[in-house]
Formats: sequence, C-alpha cells, structure tokens
Amino acid sequence: MMKKQPEEFEEISQECNDKSGFPGDNFNRIKEFSSIINDTLNQNFPLDEFPNLEIVSEPGRYFVESAFTLVTQIHSRKITRDANGKIVSVMYYLNEGIYSNFLFIPLGPEKVTPKILSHKRTNEKFKTTLWGPTLDSIDKICENIELELLEIDDVIYFINMGAYTTTVGTNFNSFSAKTNIVYFLEKNIESKKLNTELFDFNFINDT
Repeated sequence: MMKKQPEEFEEISQECNDKSGFPGDNFNRIKEFSSIINDTLNQNFPLDEFPNLEIVSEPGRYFVESAFTLVTQIHSRKITRDANGKIVSVMYYLNEGIYSNFLFIPLGPEKVTPKILSHKRTNEKFKTTLWGPTLDSIDKICENIELELLEIDDVIYFINMGAYTTTVGTNFNSFSAKTNIVYFLEKNIESKKLNTELFDFNFINDT
C-alpha cells in the first residue's frame, strides 16, 4: 500500500495502485480485506486532500483462486517406524507437485489443505508430508500435517485452486504438466455422482 506523499510530490503522483493478493477462496474473506483497505485509504488519502487521486486495484487472484478443485492420486508411500514398529511419520508422493499445479507454494505464504477421497479411512492420524512426483528436494506440497494412513492409488483433493496453477506449470524432469479436466455444471455435485463419473470407490465427506 502506498503511503501519503509529501506535499511537494502530490502534483506528480496522483495514482495509488493496490496490488493483487485479494483472496478469492470460498471463505468470504474479501469483505474483511475490503474493509481494511477502505479504512486505510480514508486515513492516508482523505478525499478533501487528494481530490484527483485515482485508485487502481488488481484483484486478479480474487476472480480465479477458487476456479477448480484439484484431484490427485498417491503413487508411492514411505512409512517411518520407531524401534517398536510404531509408525512415526508417513510421506506420500502424488502425481501433482510444485512444478505443475502447486507452483504458487514456493512463491508466497499460501498453504493448501488436503482433503481425502478414499474408501479406507482410519481414526488414527500420523505426521505426514506430501511430495510431488519429481523427486526434487523442493517439490514439497505440505509437511507436518496430520492425516490418516492412506494407500497407494488413494485420492487426495484440494479446493480453492486456480491462481498460479495450470497457467504456470512446467514439464520439469519430463513429468507432464498436462491436467485432465472434468466439468460439472452443478454447483454442489452429489457424492454419488462424483463416485460414478470419476472413481470407483466411495466419497467420504471430510468436514
């Protein structure tokens, strides 16, 4: 956010650019952000002092952050156990990673919340790290999260995907960034229909 200019610069700078970063997820945070921005503008750029000031906003992320839900599958798993054979931590390798639809993760503070679409659920959770497929040390989606013990081919999905995803994907290490896209016209797709058209196991609502 641009600060109030000294009087000698007021005639030179008559534009305030409010950069991108507006949330566009499903949590309706835009109202909170808008209130803070409006209060800050009124405090630093009162209309009677800056009658000709133009406010330029770039809410690009707001329009696309919740564009789609990304569905991934586990293709490999590594379990670490203690001396007694008890599970200490688990690492899963997915078919999507930092070099495809998760490139926004190392670019900013954004975090993703994995949700489980699986037919084998347990009550016990374990310290978990999710990796992409490339075996690169930075191809890490999230770490130190708590998830149930999952199996290879189980499905993990991520909501509120869109900004800095498919448009910036690469073919790093020969892993294609191509993503299969399935469109649903309904706003709230029924679990049964999701099972039938995409996968052959039951949908568990992770709420």
